[in-house]
Amino acid sequence: MWLLSAEQAARLVALQRSRDLQRLGAALDSTFPELRGRLGARWNDFIEHGARRATAYGLDHLLCVARLLAAWVVCGADFEARQAWAAAILTDAQRSEGAKAFQLCVRILEQLRTAAQSGQPTAADFELALRRLDEGLSGAGAFASLLPRERIRLGVACDVDAVELRLVDASWRQHYTAHGGTWRREPSAGAAASITLVHDPVAATAPLWPRQVTLLSLAPGAERAARLRVRVKAEHRCDAALHPLLQCLEPAGERALRGDVAADATLAVHAPPATDPGAQPHVGEEDAPQFSVLNVASCGLRERGVPIGSLSTLLAAYDATQHLVAS
Repeated sequence: MWLLSAEQAARLVALQRSRDLQRLGAALDSTFPELRGRLGARWNDFIEHGARRATAYGLDHLLCVARLLAAWVVCGADFEARQAWAAAILTDAQRSEGAKAFQLCVRILEQLRTAAQSGQPTAADFELALRRLDEGLSGAGAFASLLPRERIRLGVACDVDAVELRLVDASWRQHYTAHGGTWRREPSAGAAASITLVHDPVAATAPLWPRQVTLLSLAPGAERAARLRVRVKAEHRCDAALHPLLQCLEPAGERALRGDVAADATLAVHAPPATDPGAQPHVGEEDAPQFSVLNVASCGLRERGVPIGSLSTLLAAYDATQHLVAS
């Protein structure tokens, strides 16, 4: 295992930053071939200044930095200082860097289609330029980072619009009732239990999602268990086979569903198995639940407003087994 001193790490970061600036410049040069000739000796300063401004806006991925510079090519350097809508997008802490870069270019495309100014490219040419940048830099990773390169998708809108959690088929649950001095087990009333989230497209904030959902179930191996129906609505998707992503992380492993299959799925949620099957029940002693994590994810890109991106909640399943201690 290699251990770097602070000085060595700083030198490597500086070297990576220099390489990323070169890669960024090469991508822009091939996408906007006339730009370098127009800027001449100011070319390197333009790339350097754009990278610094992108970092200040929270744009870390090389593709997001490139998209900001592409916006400058069309609208002028630092145009966001003159356009309130652009500043609002870039400085919004609720938007991810991908959402910022995506929405910035969406708005510019709209302006090119309706009110293009002299010297600006056509909307079709700018769309082509964005596709070229996406193809070349989507896997470039974070700017000036020594961490493994990560991919980002900025091609089309892809976000979650609504999610519903609903307990189904709970007829197996029973409870004790007294009848003339005798205790009997009877089915529990099937009260509907559900949680629904709908995202307002013009909302200025992302919707709130419960941190934890508590439910009753039975241990693995039992004939019945709690069944949680999860429905996900996503009007815009990057890939019908990729998003939305429905993922359940539990002690037994991971279950993941994507695309159309994730739009409407029913998951069995189990309580923890008995640690000592022969132990006698204790009155007034609280059981420990079995925890699992339910995730719903997308690219988190929408043309307007704050995207949802991803949601996560903790499922806490308690054992529903009842014991008649005395009659």
